[in-house]
Amino acid sequence: MVDDLLQLKASGVPSSLQTRIKKTKHFTFRTFVFPLSSTVAFVFWVLFLVDRKLIFPPEIDNVMPAWVNHAMHTNIVIAAVMELATTFHRYPRARNRAIMGITLYIVAYGVCILSTYLFHGIWLYPIYDVMNWTQRIILSIFVYVLTVGFYFCGEGLNTKIWENEIQTISRQKVKVK
Repeated sequence: MVDDLLQLKASGVPSSLQTRIKKTKHFTFRTFVFPLSSTVAFVFWVLFLVDRKLIFPPEIDNVMPAWVNHAMHTNIVIAAVMELATTFHRYPRARNRAIMGITLYIVAYGVCILSTYLFHGIWLYPIYDVMNWTQRIILSIFVYVLTVGFYFCGEGLNTKIWENEIQTISRQKVKVK
């Protein structure tokens, strides 16, 4: 959003700042927004359909209306897909920074889940109550692999949707050399 506002009022803003903000926007979207929103929606709704009590017990309905549930677990991926369809995001050939970002986020989230259990004796998600440690580790690895998979899915969709833009950029780079 900051990038969009700067484009509207480009005069007086240093181009180096605009470039840095644009790079941050692309990195954040491709590394966190698209893959993580897709993972959250996928995992939540699969578990919800398998056994709702594993992820979102019916008692929560008394506190949280259905529209809030959809805002947290459905609308996030719809918004990410709309962003992908309407805004070109650069995906670099080297993916190591994105994979490292995903890895650090998943590890930090795992630490949050584990420390909540260790310090307070409760799991943030009911599914962990019915799993043993091996199953919890397998689930964590699955979520990580799924998130990385959604990164590549986002890259593929971006390439397909913005194929003409990518070809134009490639031609401009060849002319500059």
